[in-house]
Amino acid sequence: MQDAAKINIEPREGFEYRPDEIVIDAAEEIRLLGHCGIDPASYHGNVDPASFVSLSIQAGVRNGISSNGAVNMATSVIQHRPLKLGEKVTVTGKITSASRAPRGLVSTSETFFTRDNGERAITVRRLSLRPNPAAPEARGAGDRSPPVIEDASRLKTLSEVQLTPDNVKGYQAKSSNLIHVDTDAARRSGYRAPII
Repeated sequence: MQDAAKINIEPREGFEYRPDEIVIDAAEEIRLLGHCGIDPASYHGNVDPASFVSLSIQAGVRNGISSNGAVNMATSVIQHRPLKLGEKVTVTGKITSASRAPRGLVSTSETFFTRDNGERAITVRRLSLRPNPAAPEARGAGDRSPPVIEDASRLKTLSEVQLTPDNVKGYQAKSSNLIHVDTDAARRSGYRAPII
């Protein structure tokens, strides 16, 4: 069987991910939260909903859509029900739109995480840009997306984390998207330095 992660399919509207079963690894979750300065106990054995952003990217990669060079422009995570660490879930998804912009290919995707009983637990919606490597100086990625949170003043700051190259590299240790950790890769995609 061919490794889908090496196929590198260009996102296109209507492309559907094949169903896949995953288990959220507790040790990996603890490692990731540690790089963010978050006590895993604060989630009471549940998965941090933000973890599903990278898990949705990984779902695309497993289906042949490379993440290397792409950047999230807006992401929403809807938690319908909390998921426990170690719980098995089925991951499905689809590309809902794909269009060209001066900067590159802009696509939207939806990824769904469903429990064994068929109940949807998490929905991740992402708007992402895959820059055109032939035009790294181009600007413009289409219309600005609406804010994910309409009234940010209603949010409460619980803590702050200072991002450093070391903790970003540690967090991204298993990612294939080098624009977050490699200066040359970021510059080839039109950024002056790694972005996060």
